Amino acid sequence: MDLSALIVTAALLGGPTQQLPAVRGQGEELASGASSTGEVDTQRPADLAIDPVRALSGVPGVVIADRRNEAQDPKLVVRGFGARSAFGIRGIRLEVDGIPATMPDGQGQLSHVPWSADAVVSIERGPLAVLAGASGALLRVQTLPELAPTAQAETVIAGGDRQRASAEIASVDGERSRYGGVSLLGYRNGGFRPHSRAERTQLGARWQQPGLGGSWQLVAHALHSRADDPLGLSRAEFLRDPDGTVSIASSFDTRKSLDHVELGWHWRSLNGRTSISSYVGNRQIEQFLAIPAVAQRAPTSAGAVIDLQRDFGGLSFTSGDDPLTDPSGWRYGLGIEQQRERRRGFENFIDNRLGVRGNLRRDERNRATASHALVEGWWGNDRHQLRGGARLAQLRMRSDDDFIASGNPDDSGSAVDLSISPALVYRWQAGESLQFDAGLGFGLEVPTLAERAYSADGGGFNADLEASRFRHLDLGMRWRLNPRWQLATNVYRIDSRDELVVAESSGGRSVFGNASSGGRSGLELLLVADLPRDWQARLSANWIHARINDDDGNGSVALPGQPARWGQLSLLGPLSERDRLGLDWQLSSAIPVDTSTSERAPGYGRVDAWWTRQIGQRGPVISVRIDNLFDRRYAGSVIVGDRNGRYYEPAAGRELGLGLRWEWR
Repeated sequence: MDLSALIVTAALLGGPTQQLPAVRGQGEELASGASSTGEVDTQRPADLAIDPVRALSGVPGVVIADRRNEAQDPKLVVRGFGARSAFGIRGIRLEVDGIPATMPDGQGQLSHVPWSADAVVSIERGPLAVLAGASGALLRVQTLPELAPTAQAETVIAGGDRQRASAEIASVDGERSRYGGVSLLGYRNGGFRPHSRAERTQLGARWQQPGLGGSWQLVAHALHSRADDPLGLSRAEFLRDPDGTVSIASSFDTRKSLDHVELGWHWRSLNGRTSISSYVGNRQIEQFLAIPAVAQRAPTSAGAVIDLQRDFGGLSFTSGDDPLTDPSGWRYGLGIEQQRERRRGFENFIDNRLGVRGNLRRDERNRATASHALVEGWWGNDRHQLRGGARLAQLRMRSDDDFIASGNPDDSGSAVDLSISPALVYRWQAGESLQFDAGLGFGLEVPTLAERAYSADGGGFNADLEASRFRHLDLGMRWRLNPRWQLATNVYRIDSRDELVVAESSGGRSVFGNASSGGRSGLELLLVADLPRDWQARLSANWIHARINDDDGNGSVALPGQPARWGQLSLLGPLSERDRLGLDWQLSSAIPVDTSTSERAPGYGRVDAWWTRQIGQRGPVISVRIDNLFDRRYAGSVIVGDRNGRYYEPAAGRELGLGLRWEWR
């Protein structure tokens, strides 16, 4: 593997952005060449074999939270989008091997991604993302890229009593244009905090061949996982013992079990002008929370055990010219997605026994159907390119309450949201080494089924809750200063109205409202320098001024969950023909935890170091990694708006990781 690809952001200057060799799935392909488009390579030693999403930490505008809690989905923030998400990923469209990992109602997860060392991650963080149905950014992951016939195996042992073993095999028949690949992964985490053990088993598979007047491929993902939840810590608890866990996590045995399976089918015509994609899947979750029994006495309480069974699927059609090959043209697309779920809630106690499934307190059937139509057009030559489009979308939601009791009224209801999201981008190639672009997009973030569950008057489904609306302006530049130095910068402004906030939380119900507006202004910088002796330095720096206008008497406050300044400096290169060394230095300013308090998670700086050695010409690669070299203790993530004040999720101290990888071609 190419160990020099520490963090690869595609096509910084002077040319079109590299595209995934990819499945074209439910989402729409984005234009090449925008400065806000980046691609990362997860081929790094030890740490990414366990936590590959950390590869995004070197992409400007992207914050990856090191929450180290397997019971919670990874926290991903892009230009403020997703910062205040209480669970899952919000405001960012997710796709894995062409299959959406964001549900039609807008809630997304990355927990089921079958990460491999050859995974490729692409992210669009600018206005063009709205054409793919994203309010803030589009993240695509391809786990089994089209490579030469190969087989590989990897084993990793890392700090926190973590072990991972994986294997991949790929077969290519060039004469018949067939490709097949399978990946298997087993993972165990003993946890550096008490009550944080986790384990998971994952499968990824893909088959591609010509047929049906073009080429088609089949993609499958499956996951089984179980994880204990150590919960967050209050500020006092975090300062006293950052490796600790609150006692209620053990007494209620807080935990989460997850089973996920999905199947996708994609077809593309021989001339590339027409494509069809479809997918189906099922997700089952059982989660035990730490809500005390006394708090569940309210008639409106939904209990403290979540039992969710969800079926989902979708179909899309795209036709027209190809923006990757045609300098001018147009295309259109149609799509529909649906999720059906049964959500039940139970008490987490029986008599004096805690952490067990008790009486039923919630039983509802939910449905969300999202449909869209997309039209795009573009024109360009060697110096200028103009691209514009609009996405018309409709989201229908319905909830049927099957648990109606004294003091707990019928919470059934429905809502329909109709929107149009336009975007326009202009790119100017000012010279062989200098490029400018400007983009403007209008998007929205529709409330999820969970956010619409309750209304402020004590009733059920909140049909009056409005979608948050955003105006996104982005100005970018790419400049090759000389053959060894490259610079990319972006300046952006995002204005919002009707942002979603928690209006009240009592009796086991969280009520959301449209109580605020806000704005975000930011500067992103990426500098890449090729140094003597084949070494490379890469600096990613970010500044953001993010405020929301809170209506609870707090005035204009900082956006919770979003650091104002953060960045990463990486240095990597060869020590010899077979040895490579890398250093990462990460910095972050303080992170606000809520709009109702001035508390902030302290800023931090940490250094990670790694070394790899190739054994022989075709032998295995050994990797050694030391994370948090100077053993800094800090909060890697915050739980925004936690009503118990347990905002802080501690990052681990110094940890050693060892990896061994074999590859046969």
